[in-house]
Amino acid sequence: MKRHEASDAVSRPEVWRALYRQAISFYQAALYAQSAELFRQLTDAPGLQGPLSRFYFARACRKEAEQQMALGNYQLASTYLNEALRSSPNSSTLLSFLGECCLRQGKYDEAGRQFAALAKVSDTPAQVRLKEALSYYLAGRSVEAITLLEELVTIHSNSFDMNFQLGAMLAAEGNCDRAIRYLTEACRVRPEQAECQWRLALAHAAAGHSPESVHHLQQAHNLDPANNWILSNLTLAVHQARHFGLDAEIEVVPVDQLENRVADPSIDRLADLIVSEPEFVTAFLELPESGLDEQIFSGVLQILMRALEQHPEFADLHYHCSCVYRRLGQTDKAIEEGQQALTINPRFVNALIHLAGLYAETDRHRQAIDRLKSALTQGANYADVHYTLGKLYQQTGCREQACLHYRRALSINSGYTAAKEALAVLAA
Repeated sequence: MKRHEASDAVSRPEVWRALYRQAISFYQAALYAQSAELFRQLTDAPGLQGPLSRFYFARACRKEAEQQMALGNYQLASTYLNEALRSSPNSSTLLSFLGECCLRQGKYDEAGRQFAALAKVSDTPAQVRLKEALSYYLAGRSVEAITLLEELVTIHSNSFDMNFQLGAMLAAEGNCDRAIRYLTEACRVRPEQAECQWRLALAHAAAGHSPESVHHLQQAHNLDPANNWILSNLTLAVHQARHFGLDAEIEVVPVDQLENRVADPSIDRLADLIVSEPEFVTAFLELPESGLDEQIFSGVLQILMRALEQHPEFADLHYHCSCVYRRLGQTDKAIEEGQQALTINPRFVNALIHLAGLYAETDRHRQAIDRLKSALTQGANYADVHYTLGKLYQQTGCREQACLHYRRALSINSGYTAAKEALAVLAA
């Protein structure tokens, strides 16, 4: 399908829903190339479906790359990783994707500033001089910056920042042998720093040290397995090493092992967004049901639960939590959260209707009827509420009451086919 044809197709809800389900079906069957192609067509779908399709397009590309690497097809794997990077360069896991979704909306500017928290350095004399060196470099005065950093490294030989910045500058200037010396020292001081391992690997690659490059890229990947940039570089390095007859392999950390790994502060910020913009959860609940619901809604639930830790008195958070539990098939927990929402706000119409549905699903028809009657007294005079009441009364043997509510549903919506058919059955 051509791009403009795809855009026309996904403008029709019934088409994108079918494509979305088929894409997910391929994904679950481990047919990641086919899944990626369908998700590519859905990237312009309306509402949340477009961003979510971009996320799963990137995820399908990553998983296809993993499969190709297992087969030794490193060039093809690199192609798929580059596709993933173009679609979703900074959100390899679901929770980080949710953060990206929030930040892309203009009303989340403040949250964007929170997410963009920059590392602060204390203004000790050495740090002031480090800032001075960085300022020289940004101003294009690289010789002065490198000279000053060399002086600082002589005094502060165990400083990660001094060694890392000097090594990075030397590498950028093409002085790879000297860059390797300082980046190696930086990695010794802070071996957990994936970016440092990555920079050292690239310096080795530029110097023609293929085995060392592969080694440090593998270290970087182990430290930051969600980073597709690092994995892409590792794939290319292994392919290059094999080209020169070297025995090199990749130990890939599967992307499935990374799901929902995110730092606590990030979850806190997402929880704050959920509190201020609850319609974000509603957008997820409007997605068509699929085999990926557990993965998607487990992430949403994690954020909601964090929000509830901070605001247990918010009825709407309990209501949304109930809706997510229902989507996950955890009916008992859904009922518990729905009841809590109504304990806080007994006039919460959506929660009354939602809880009635849960009671109906668990054969607690009388309780379901009571909740819908309460919703009606709060102004929920909707055709579907009357129809549902009619069904419940019919199931409990109250034919007259059932007929009454079917007729009321039809008085509100004369074209309500299900109510017409139910009334006809009772009249027969």
